[in-house]
Amino acid sequence: MLKKVSAGEELEIGRRFSFTPLSQEPGNRCVPLIEILELPNAVDQKLIAMPLLRSFNNPRFQTFGEFVAFFTQICEVRLAHYLMLDA
Repeated sequence: MLKKVSAGEELEIGRRFSFTPLSQEPGNRCVPLIEILELPNAVDQKLIAMPLLRSFNNPRFQTFGEFVAFFTQICEVRLAHYLMLDA
């Protein structure tokens, strides 16, 4: 699974808990980072690779608002993908 994040707190926390010694702690429930990728023309943002923990529709959407939020995020990712292809 890929996620675009700002080069800041979220990335640093993920990095800290994904590598030893904290990655070996029994109480560590953080999703491990597999890789951190640099984005061209985006110094302040990174792309992180994480394992896919579950399907997007499990559990099923409970409200229309949840679906709208999901659809909005998917559209943002696709738009960013096409903008990177044009660069």
